[in-house]
Amino acid sequence: MLAIYAASASGVVLPSVAVNTAIGGIAGGLGALAVYPLDFIKTQLQSMRNLPAGKPPPYTGVLSGLRYTVQTSGVLTLYTGLTPTLVFSVPKAGIRFGGNQFFRNLLKDPTTGNVSTGKAFLAGLAAGVTESIAVVTPQETIKTKLINLNMSPIDGIKHIMRTEGPIGLYSGLLSTCMKQGGNHG
Repeated sequence: MLAIYAASASGVVLPSVAVNTAIGGIAGGLGALAVYPLDFIKTQLQSMRNLPAGKPPPYTGVLSGLRYTVQTSGVLTLYTGLTPTLVFSVPKAGIRFGGNQFFRNLLKDPTTGNVSTGKAFLAGLAAGVTESIAVVTPQETIKTKLINLNMSPIDGIKHIMRTEGPIGLYSGLLSTCMKQGGNHG
């Protein structure tokens, strides 16, 4: 059974990193499910920029896009392409929440078990950087390169690995670490 709390050497009871990781992963998956239809419509609106001249778009905003898509293709169409988002969202949020708790546990006052505001900021910063290295940078790099290469996920990842190697998954690592670290600090 998974422990909800773990006792430290000083006897202070700390929230479990494993539980926070699991809860974060679940929250990330549910969050992705909740907002994905909006992301789907946003992507569709962006691709309408390439319509032939003179051809009006079937919709011009989020609400009209949701209505049009449901009426013409059904609700499930709003979840087209969800799998890659879920594949990355669950571990990303799990690492963010679990990493934050891990770093908070490391930075806590050994006597009281409290975490100061500054140390809480550092824990969030470290969790954001960890999330960037483990998930966000590869996710963003793959997404961007797949769009530019116009390839399926598997073919695109094979192409990146063949032409650039594993380092090819980490384009923009520093800026992503700065962004994610700052967001979570």
